[in-house]
Amino acid sequence: MVRGVGVLVDRVREFYVFPDVGTQVQQLLRRRLCDGAYRNFRDEKSFANAVSADLQSINGDPHLFVVYSEQVLPERGEPTVAEGKRRAERARLANDGFTRVDRLPGNIGLLELRNFYDPAVGDAVATAVAAMQLLASADALLIDLRHNTGGEPEMVALLLSFLYDEPTHLVDLVFPASGHTQQFWTAPYVPRLRFGGSKPLHVLISSETFSAAERFSYQLQQEKRATLIGEGSIGAPATFHYRYRVSEHLLCAVPSARRLRQSRQTPFNTEVVSGRFCQRRATPSTRSRAATGQAPGCSRTLRCRPDRPSTPHTGLRCNMF
Repeated sequence: MVRGVGVLVDRVREFYVFPDVGTQVQQLLRRRLCDGAYRNFRDEKSFANAVSADLQSINGDPHLFVVYSEQVLPERGEPTVAEGKRRAERARLANDGFTRVDRLPGNIGLLELRNFYDPAVGDAVATAVAAMQLLASADALLIDLRHNTGGEPEMVALLLSFLYDEPTHLVDLVFPASGHTQQFWTAPYVPRLRFGGSKPLHVLISSETFSAAERFSYQLQQEKRATLIGEGSIGAPATFHYRYRVSEHLLCAVPSARRLRQSRQTPFNTEVVSGRFCQRRATPSTRSRAATGQAPGCSRTLRCRPDRPSTPHTGLRCNMF
């Protein structure tokens, strides 16, 4: 296990998107290793949790962590982990992240989404298109991202394509290690009908809304396309991570790209998506649960009354049961 720390240091040095912070992380890991902090762990899960806590102690980056894999991670010609079959099976069991698609009384559409799975994996595109077709003729749409743990920017772009009328530049991803930039736009054509860019759209967020779900919400908020309702989110929409092999049963997530705003192309590394204030039953929420995809079940009844003036965190008091 201790040998994995050296591999992890190499991955952070080579790929971490913020070099200054990466240097601090490397120094911390080496110091902890010399102090014997990683010497007495009996299992790799505990080791991974301890190292993850150290990784996140510098700047609290929830995209930077180590995780244990029960399956053996084979060595490859490149450092990233090949997760094709496992990702496809996870997506299939989760219905590609689409937990609930419904039409409520009053012709209101409801989409509850737990993850933005890669459109290239399994039937994710077909599932997304089918869901958006059910919602296309609704008069208003409510998207529930309160327990969404993030995912792939390609699925974010696909779903946003159904919520705009014209091709829209969403974001650029900058990869410092390779020196290239990848642009993301809504698609000029989508199969069948769009919900469109003019009908009312509300997005539910919470302290468990993470990563790509924050990017999705932030895009709609900044373009004044949707009203956000909920709590401040985790605050990790600004980086994109790959998973790298550390050892046979350990892999690390290292943020390897940063996002730029689509309007002025400036970084928004510390932006936190915030909605309107809500009262709801307390549920456990930590960054580690979001990063590992663990989230509790969510509620579905929303009652609101406008009893407070509108500010970023107050205005629409809601009770969710």
